[in-house]
Amino acid sequence: MTPARSRARQGRRGSRICRACWLTKGFPPPPRAFAGFVHEPLAVLALGGELMVRRAQASHAPTQSANRSEVPWMARRDPPVDNRPMPTRTRAGIPAAPSKARDPLPRVAFHPATPARWNDVALLFGERGACAGCWCMFWRLPRARFEAGKGAGNRRALKALVGSGARPGVIAYADGEPVGWCAVAPRANYVSLANSRVLKPVDEQPVWSISCLFVRRDFRRRGLSSLLIDAAAEFAARRGARIVEGYPVEASAKTADAFVWTGLASSFTQAGFREVSRRSPTRPIMRRAVRAPRGPRRKPGRDQP
Repeated sequence: MTPARSRARQGRRGSRICRACWLTKGFPPPPRAFAGFVHEPLAVLALGGELMVRRAQASHAPTQSANRSEVPWMARRDPPVDNRPMPTRTRAGIPAAPSKARDPLPRVAFHPATPARWNDVALLFGERGACAGCWCMFWRLPRARFEAGKGAGNRRALKALVGSGARPGVIAYADGEPVGWCAVAPRANYVSLANSRVLKPVDEQPVWSISCLFVRRDFRRRGLSSLLIDAAAEFAARRGARIVEGYPVEASAKTADAFVWTGLASSFTQAGFREVSRRSPTRPIMRRAVRAPRGPRRKPGRDQP
């Protein structure tokens, strides 16, 4: 095999095409000098910015000869290459604005989910109930009951829980709007958590569990999760907790937000939690020892163990 034919077959520097297929490749029409060719293999080589076309050795010879002066299109300049990056596309195929760094967090306030704040919880969770009709009831209900109540049923269950004064979580507010949620309660209140082989109790010590986090989309990846976890731990301490436990995920950069609703391990670490057990490569159990703040102790709520 000749060196030219070998390079033509490699694909990286050229490709083999026949004259009959020439027009389908977007090249100019062949000159009259090639009118007698029926199927002549050609080698196309991109050399030094020039598109050089030459006849490859073939078993059949041309009926007419042609030189470069007769076919000026045999050597032409390629169009200039546009090296600009392609615009980012959304799922709808519409070009999106270039990505930029997230703005720093504004001043954030945290409040327990009292009956008076139910409308804020409903506004934050939206029509989907945070995710797929969950309404933060995944760990609190038996699995069959949770599945049957997805949507309106789980919404009623959470509304009744908040209305009872149980204070099942902490709400984050930015500029007066609810932007984040963190569920925290004694582990015994999460009936489905007891059935998990990966997240089964580490020991016999009574603990409070941070079971779920939800952050409004425009506040994600801005450090709000670690602040929520810290606020939930302090809230649990005021309610009598001595150990607060979390069940985060060690996720990759490609993991969707919907699969990290128990929080990220890095966020728990920033909030002062340490790993105490791991029964799955990506599911550590993390704890933080807490104590009640100084001053008169508040009366225990209905979720006091």
